[in-house]
Amino acid sequence: MPKTSERFKAIARNLASTLEKDGPQTLLRHVAAAMKTLSRYSAKNAVLILSQFPEATELNGYKKWRERGYQVQKGAKAIFIWAPRYGKKKNTEEDDDSPVFKGFKLVPVFDITQTDAPAEAIANASYAVKAPLDLDYSRIAEAIASRVATVVTTNSIHHHGYYDPVNNTIHVCANLPEPVRIHTLLHEAAHALLHRDVKTKEKDVSAIEIEAETAAYVASTMLGLDSSLATSAYLTSYKAKPEDLYDVISRVSEAAKRLYEIASGEAGLQKAA
Repeated sequence: MPKTSERFKAIARNLASTLEKDGPQTLLRHVAAAMKTLSRYSAKNAVLILSQFPEATELNGYKKWRERGYQVQKGAKAIFIWAPRYGKKKNTEEDDDSPVFKGFKLVPVFDITQTDAPAEAIANASYAVKAPLDLDYSRIAEAIASRVATVVTTNSIHHHGYYDPVNNTIHVCANLPEPVRIHTLLHEAAHALLHRDVKTKEKDVSAIEIEAETAAYVASTMLGLDSSLATSAYLTSYKAKPEDLYDVISRVSEAAKRLYEIASGEAGLQKAA
């Protein structure tokens, strides 16, 4: 049986192959769709699932499906996701048998389409049934201001917006069409989530900008905004490093998921300290 590291590398190679075949923009659209459909999962697991079974809608372990009255089909290929790994304390004199978190491991799950569930159950298996979103800039700005960073309106004609990490403030130009203002707001909020404590000397400025734009693109796509991706070269550069590609996409997608939750009113997040 393959070790966790070997299994993960194989899954990461699948992600790199998808990037090679479909291109960055299509891949990120798939990521956005997966995070909406699989909203109960972290971005890391949503990307992992996407890399193995893009059509997944509802996942459970073998025993859980049995408990629900469904049998996993013979020969079905397991989908692996990250799950906590616990163990016993070592060298302790305390009378404490409580498990200790040891890290994460890959565990097998199966999609409902890999079971003998009836067609009606399969058709209804989706975590993504949502009411239409209210994409009002003022409402989204208020939500981001209460959970991520203070939002300030400017009248600058030199830029769409910028993020001030010292004061944790997002500045957005008022003289922009509504969809552009929302995308700019998401871009600068992504900086607040991803880069507030990052020193520019530690990371290339262009990479920082591209990460924020990638997160904003995924969040915008999840919200139903029509936006384009101008950051293809950044992700393409990771084709030869599948594990790094997975880490980058997971990190920016986690920020995108948080932005989507805030903008859509689904968040229960606390404002950054």
